[in-house]
Amino acid sequence: MRRRRPARRSGPRHRLSGARADDAGALRFHPTADLTTLDAAGVPVSIDLNLRVESSGLGEDVRRTLHRAIELADVVFGSAHEEFGPLAGTEDLETAARAIGAGRRAVVMRRGADGARAFDPDGVVDAPAFPVTAVNSVGAGDAFNGGFIAARLEGCSMREALRWGNAVAALKIQGTDARALPSRADVDRLLGPRDPSDG
Repeated sequence: MRRRRPARRSGPRHRLSGARADDAGALRFHPTADLTTLDAAGVPVSIDLNLRVESSGLGEDVRRTLHRAIELADVVFGSAHEEFGPLAGTEDLETAARAIGAGRRAVVMRRGADGARAFDPDGVVDAPAFPVTAVNSVGAGDAFNGGFIAARLEGCSMREALRWGNAVAALKIQGTDARALPSRADVDRLLGPRDPSDG
């Protein structure tokens, strides 16, 4: 069952508070405070696991924090084998997704050239990647997330949202600027005509 949320408020959303820089200079926030505030206000929450298991490990403190954040999320993004497997403690990605989703949230796995897969309470959805030549893959995950979220805000289905994420990421990795993002017109051209039955 999906969590019942209070009616959404109009006007500005709550801002995140309690941000701090860790020793590596990365900006962190307090999920137990900030995400709880957003959740209580009825603001949909998505998180990207953004794990660096190979360099930073996955200690118990990090694991507890992530699980608490996941409990407050509606959508959890991450790279398939690199993040979901280690977090769930299994190499079986479907088992990992089911454990993390817990029948209450969508789990969206980015799979690079294999496209993207989403697990949610309604089932499993796949979308293939767009065939492109990668020049600079930095920021591809963030680009995917942005495309996916934009699609969902426009009322697109899960499958179409995966396509949007794949399209934005495909366009992103063809450029050399790690901070540049494609325009909406570029994304629309790559996606082609939208299926009128979608969303």
